[in-house]
Amino acid sequence: MLVKDSWTEIEGVATHYLRAGGTGSALVLLHGGSADSASLSWRPSMDLFARSHGVFAPDLPGYGSSAKPDLNYTVEYYTRFLSHFVQQLGLEGVSLVGVSMGGHIAGSFALQFPSLVEKLVLVNSAGLGTQWHWRMLAKLMVKMPRVHKKVREMGNRQTMKLSLGKIVHNLEVITDDLIDEIARNAAARGAGRAWRSYLENEMNGSGFRNGILDRLSEITQPTLIIHGSKDRMIPVKWATKAHQLIPDSRLCILEQCGHWPQREKPVEFHEAVLEFLDEE
Repeated sequence: MLVKDSWTEIEGVATHYLRAGGTGSALVLLHGGSADSASLSWRPSMDLFARSHGVFAPDLPGYGSSAKPDLNYTVEYYTRFLSHFVQQLGLEGVSLVGVSMGGHIAGSFALQFPSLVEKLVLVNSAGLGTQWHWRMLAKLMVKMPRVHKKVREMGNRQTMKLSLGKIVHNLEVITDDLIDEIARNAAARGAGRAWRSYLENEMNGSGFRNGILDRLSEITQPTLIIHGSKDRMIPVKWATKAHQLIPDSRLCILEQCGHWPQREKPVEFHEAVLEFLDEE
């Protein structure tokens, strides 16, 4: 099925998004942080999802092909952005799938705008706890933005491959095409600004300061929590705890899988999500 590139403007920010399908309920896919984008996280998934849903995957402001203005990028900002995005496209009763930072945003949106969300899928989601494995590295990235920028611009392919090896468990997914796409995202003008701002606003020395852990019991939508058992970025115990706190939730732990389930375990991931979304 054809995946189309589309554009809109949200609060003065030129916003790129991918769309596919057109029939069935609306499904919005949210990518993660760092050098991620809608295409990087979700383009391989869109054909499958578009068979039964109208699918929309925005490049969040500061990422991908969307504009990268010098803003204060917070979960609150992205939650407001998402509300405008959904309303501007005339989407009603959406289902949200968010990975990592995108999960943090999706959970926040479901809490703030419960009437707009039918179902929620949190994938290796940030914001479900406080202690983060890489919090000291994140702190250094915030404190030394010029160094971080140079690393992103000058990092060679071997360095990127090694970095990806810390994120994924299945190293076979690290292809030349994947590295090329990440390199393009990382080298784009203004890239990295939104990620540093998110870390600066949402984290402190001990971990996430503005997570949604204390409000998980307020989530009323049917929720699927997916997490890789070998995630070295966000601990799997966050997913287990979230499942205990969210009333109408189910938990899917993907074995031998890291932080990027839709790329590492695509068959199992898509089966779990589609079964959940298509239930009456």
